[in-house]
Amino acid sequence: RGGATYAIDAMAVHGAYRPEQTPNDIALLRLKPDRGSRDGVGTPIALLAGRDGAPPLRAAVPVAAYGWGYTGVVAPQADPLFNASGELQRNPGQLQVGELEALGWATCRKRLGSDLGPRMLCAVSRRDPATGRAPRHVFSCRGDSGGPLVREVGGRDMLVGVASWSRGCGYRDTPSVYTDVSRYAEWVERARTQLRSGQVVLVDDPPAARAAAD
Repeated sequence: RGGATYAIDAMAVHGAYRPEQTPNDIALLRLKPDRGSRDGVGTPIALLAGRDGAPPLRAAVPVAAYGWGYTGVVAPQADPLFNASGELQRNPGQLQVGELEALGWATCRKRLGSDLGPRMLCAVSRRDPATGRAPRHVFSCRGDSGGPLVREVGGRDMLVGVASWSRGCGYRDTPSVYTDVSRYAEWVERARTQLRSGQVVLVDDPPAARAAAD
């Protein structure tokens, strides 16, 4: 009930993305109004990491994640349809937002191993500096994929990540993993120029970005 809908007019998928893997988990959609659209539905995120100047996203920098995913803890390899208590999960009826903090890439790599690629970033529940504990357990789960990870820069929101994958959901504070948008800023701009109405196109990295990724 309520809200607004938009049609997908065009789509660009990273040319090196493979459904059975996690690297290059990014796509660009161009939207257009449809019969469920209306004015005044909000303001898009204006800033893009890697394109608009900002300090690096270092460990413990506050970020926020938005999504419609399951909210129950799920152990690795378990069916996310059921939480750790065996209860059937349902997607929430309202958009969820949770406070997290960035986790250093090297630290996350020690936890997740080689599954964590160089163009990914990690986030964990935000901790209270006074106690060192997280007052709220926040994580990404099935249904959150593609959702934004946002940081505040100069009072404005900047898109820094796109929800990608995790081992289980919030299991023992296992990090949630996001596509690092700062490493794809050039790809986003290139993909924007190749969008074609009514089509899905594959777009490779620009040569300079491809060399940097290698």
